[in-house]
Amino acid sequence: MSTVVITRDRYLEPLGLGAVAPHLHGSVARGAAYALLIGYLREQGRVEEVPLQHDSSGLALPFKVPRTPLTIRTTGLSADELSAVTVALVLLTQDPPGPDELTGAIAGLLLIVRRFRRLKAANGEVSVVDAIVRTRPRSTVDAVTLFLYGKACRNPNAACRFLAEDGTTCGITRDQAQGTVDFLISEAVLKPTGGVPPIEYAVVR
Repeated sequence: MSTVVITRDRYLEPLGLGAVAPHLHGSVARGAAYALLIGYLREQGRVEEVPLQHDSSGLALPFKVPRTPLTIRTTGLSADELSAVTVALVLLTQDPPGPDELTGAIAGLLLIVRRFRRLKAANGEVSVVDAIVRTRPRSTVDAVTLFLYGKACRNPNAACRFLAEDGTTCGITRDQAQGTVDFLISEAVLKPTGGVPPIEYAVVR
């Protein structure tokens, strides 16, 4: 069984979630991302539980003391799941939940990850949703196309239909991005956020 040890100071890179880091602005967002991730991993049975001491506020020690290590079981943690968790964490920490909202936010993370894992990387759906999240608040089809086109394929093992002839970069066109966005709207994954062009889109939460 494979495991990694993480702390509140270092938890994204060991789990292959380093792409989240540039989107965490400030200590509040970083703390929320850690709490959300631990809540998610605990729900998945991936945290090797140890007896936890609590302080007077009721907070468990790993949330209070940054360097308290936690061992995470990574066996079976797929690239698709990591991709879904990455997008969900970026989405949920743009407006970080407070302590009183954490339970609901963890439930939301679980729901978003389940929804995202149904997306098909081979159809470009994972990359388009990822681009919608990362180009906020101006998540238009043009922004999505510019974010993806000509860049290294975000899911290189998925045999994506939008892969360029060089076999390594994204070749998605604006029309293809629009078609993918329209499909994801029909699947209740995305929604338009305004009626005046250029239309912006967001993930359904």
